[in-house]
Amino acid sequence: MPVTSPRIALAFSGGGFRASLFHLGVLRAIAELGWLPRVDVLSTVSGGSVIGAFATLRWAKVIEAGGDVQALEQYIIHPFVELITKRSFIREWTFRVLPSIRKKLYAPDYTRTKLAAERFDSVFYDKASCSQLPQ
Repeated sequence: MPVTSPRIALAFSGGGFRASLFHLGVLRAIAELGWLPRVDVLSTVSGGSVIGAFATLRWAKVIEAGGDVQALEQYIIHPFVELITKRSFIREWTFRVLPSIRKKLYAPDYTRTKLAAERFDSVFYDKASCSQLPQ
């Protein structure tokens, strides 16, 4: 029987940006153990999805750069922390709510939730869709 390495699946829970930061710590601990390249599956909800999608879009670069702590910090941790500390997602969303009322007149299905989705897309995901996430 061939010897195989264990596969790793991670589940990231909700809790907003605090959850995202907690999950960055989990990823860092896994990288310190040298297990980052073994992560095969990521399951996320709510705040865990914010960092999950952000990390997944950059995962290949992390692995190509060695899958270690330095690569994780360069491609995922530092860019994410910079985004959430130098920008106010809530303020940006709030300033767009009033102008979005005009959109609502022409598209009744346009909601504050869609506006929030547009902000997340623009700030964190470089306009990538779910279908563009790696398998």
